Amino acid sequence: VGATQSIPAITCSGFTGTADDDVWYKFIANSTDPTITVVGSSTLDAVLDLHSGTCSGPYVDCADATYSGGTETINTTGLAIGSTYYVRVYGFGSGASSQGTFVICVYGAAPVTLPTVSTSPANTITNTTAISGGNVTSDGGAAITARGVCWGTTANPDISGNHTTDGTGTGIFTSNITGLTSGTLYHIRAYATNSNGTAYGNDLNFTTTGGTPVIPTVQTTGAYSITNTTATSGGDVSSDGGSTVTARGICWAITANPDITSNHTTDGAGTGTFVSNLTGLTPGTIYHIRAYATNSTGTSYGSDLNFTTTGGTLIIPTLTTTAAYSIGSTFATSGGNITNDGGSTVTARGVCWAVTVNPDLTASHTTDGGGTGSFSSSLTGLTPNTNYHIRAYATNSIGTAYGSDLNFSTSTGVGIKPAEATAENISIYPNPTKDELNIEFELIYPENVTLTLQDYLSQQLITENYKNCSGSYKKKIDISGLAIGIYILKIQIGETVCT
Repeated sequence: VGATQSIPAITCSGFTGTADDDVWYKFIANSTDPTITVVGSSTLDAVLDLHSGTCSGPYVDCADATYSGGTETINTTGLAIGSTYYVRVYGFGSGASSQGTFVICVYGAAPVTLPTVSTSPANTITNTTAISGGNVTSDGGAAITARGVCWGTTANPDISGNHTTDGTGTGIFTSNITGLTSGTLYHIRAYATNSNGTAYGNDLNFTTTGGTPVIPTVQTTGAYSITNTTATSGGDVSSDGGSTVTARGICWAITANPDITSNHTTDGAGTGTFVSNLTGLTPGTIYHIRAYATNSTGTSYGSDLNFTTTGGTLIIPTLTTTAAYSIGSTFATSGGNITNDGGSTVTARGVCWAVTVNPDLTASHTTDGGGTGSFSSSLTGLTPNTNYHIRAYATNSIGTAYGSDLNFSTSTGVGIKPAEATAENISIYPNPTKDELNIEFELIYPENVTLTLQDYLSQQLITENYKNCSGSYKKKIDISGLAIGIYILKIQIGETVCT
C-alpha cells in the first residue's frame, strides 16, 4: 500500500482506481481462449488488467465488475498460442481499505492440435497437369489458415517444395497441379495449417502421361461363386502404364498361365476393378485363371490362380417309372420321378411305350417338361385289349436314361351298351378324394347319361344330364364343398345304372 504504481491504473467498466499496490503475473498461452479469474477477500475490490508481450505491452482486456469480495473474470479470445501474456491485479482504492488477499487462476479450452486431412487420388492426368485435392475433417481447435496439395518426385513432399494454396477452413477442396514433366512418377500429399502448425495427408503417387508408355499393372481376383460349369473372378488394373487400357478381363485354361490365346472374357476398358463371369466349364476340373489388361504397348497379366469346379464327372440322370393307372381301352396315365440329374440339367422327360419290352425314344413317347422331380404323362391313342410296356425317360447333356420296364393292358374296348354297363368299364379316381372326382369311360353307341352323387342317406347332392354321348367320356366333378364322409355315385347309361 502506498507503493509507486508500475503503470497508471486503467479505466475499466467506466471506473478508474488506484494502482499503487499492483501485482504482476505472466503465463504462456496454450489455447486461444483461456479464462482468467481473481477471487478477492472480503476487504479487497480487485481489478484485472491483461497485456501481451511485457507489462507495458499492448492492452488486451480488463475486468472490474464487482466490489470487495467479488470475482473478476476475463474471457479472452484470439490469443496467440505460445506467446507470453502479463496479468496485473490491484485494489481499486488506496490505503488500508484496499488491503486483502486473492486467488488468481488461468484456465482454458483444450490445447490446439494439428488439423486432420486426407489426400485425394490424382485424376484427369495429362503430360504436364493433374488434379488432386483433399478433405480437412478437423481443424484441431483453431482456424485453418491455409490448405492445398504438395507434390514432388520423392515421397512425402511438404510445403517447403511445390504446393498449391486452395483456400481456408475445413471440408473438401480441389487442387490443380501444373508444370509437371511427362512420363514422370510424382508423389502428392494434401496439407492443412492452423495456429499449431501444418499437418499432412497420406502420400499417394501417379504418373503423368507421355514419355515411354509401359504395359499396365493388373492383379487377379480369386474365383468365387463356383458351380459345375461356371465361376466368377475379375481383377484390378492399378496403372495403365501411361497409355489407355483398351481391353481387360480373365483368361482361363486347365494349364498354368493362360493368356488371351486361351478362353478369356472381355470386361470393359480403363483402370480400376472389374468382374468376370466364366462359363462353359467342365465339372470337377482344376482351372487356372489370370487377369489381363491391354494398352498400346502390349498385354500384361496378373498372378496365376486356380480353382476346381464342383460336380465331378457328369453322368446320365437317375429316375423311376410310375405304374400305369386310369387305364381305358385307348388311354392310360403314367409318369416318373427323376431323383438325380447326373450333374447336368435335365432338358427333356416323359414316358415311352410299345408292345415290346424296354421301349425307348424311337417308340411312342410323351414330352413332359424338364428338370428333376416327379411328373405325370398321359398316354393316348392306345389299342383296346392290348398289353403295353412303359419306361420313363430323362435326357441331359450326357444322354438319355430310362426307368424300369413296367406293363399294363388296356380294356376290351366293347364300350358300354344298355345291357353291358359294368364297373369294369368305368374309371373313377382318385378315391378317396377331397377336391374333385374324375370319371372316365367309353360308349360305342350314343346314349343319354345321368350322373347322380348322393350322400349315405340317399339325398341327391349333384345331378348332371348329358344327351347322345358316345366315344371317350371324361368328366370332372367339383366336390370341394362337401363335408368329409361316404358318398355314392350313380351313373345311368340309357336304362342301365352303375353304382
